[in-house]
Amino acid sequence: MARIVGAIGDPDFGDTVAARLHEAAAIDFWSVYRFDPETAPVMFASGSRRGRDVSADCFGRYRRGLYRQDRTFRPAERLASEGRMAMILWNEAEIPSPHRDEIYRRHGIGERLSVVGGDGGGRLLAVNLYRYQSSGAYRGKEVDTVQALGCSLLACVRKHILVQGGSGAVARPVLAIERLRSHCSSLTTRELEVCERLLRGWTYDGIAADLGLSVTSVKTYRNRAFQRLGIHFRNELFALSMSAGSEPARCGT
Repeated sequence: MARIVGAIGDPDFGDTVAARLHEAAAIDFWSVYRFDPETAPVMFASGSRRGRDVSADCFGRYRRGLYRQDRTFRPAERLASEGRMAMILWNEAEIPSPHRDEIYRRHGIGERLSVVGGDGGGRLLAVNLYRYQSSGAYRGKEVDTVQALGCSLLACVRKHILVQGGSGAVARPVLAIERLRSHCSSLTTRELEVCERLLRGWTYDGIAADLGLSVTSVKTYRNRAFQRLGIHFRNELFALSMSAGSEPARCGT
């Protein structure tokens, strides 16, 4: 777990976890979803070790409505509410339609092994480990390995979300955006939308899926916003969102 712990808070966290879990349990890609009863789910991290990373497309389709009918995490809710970890293994044939067709069969996903727990704020946090059909089913030894790593993995994910500002470490999003506007009134709507999701701790893949953009476009809007604000790093964005804009704006055009 040392490499995963060392990557907490880094932009490469998703790829580092994917590499470690591929070594440990031969996963093909992974993602982290957080579920809130009052809002749509949020994806906080993802990564792939085989071919194109399809996690953004999967999450985008899931968030557009499939999550409302999804009952695959129900078996873990009681244990998570008690502060315990749960593991759930689903084969694609067991996933009801249209969820199965829209995500699993579309991308040739064979199985999903989920490590589920609470996020520390009363919400459900699911670390989803996927295998393509061509990779075969999870073996018992691989499931045992994930179970042994599960609690530590959840702890690392929670810490990563906290460091990235996804658990109340920043001002309320609406207030934060107003503060960014006070620093630079020329920020465009799309640039503000990207900044808001960065402040929530979203990954670039998650932002792209939510806004219907490519990851490249998301990074372009981020770069433009950062240039206007005169900053270079996400932690500087957090600092601006927490300040009231009393300093002279360094706004570019």
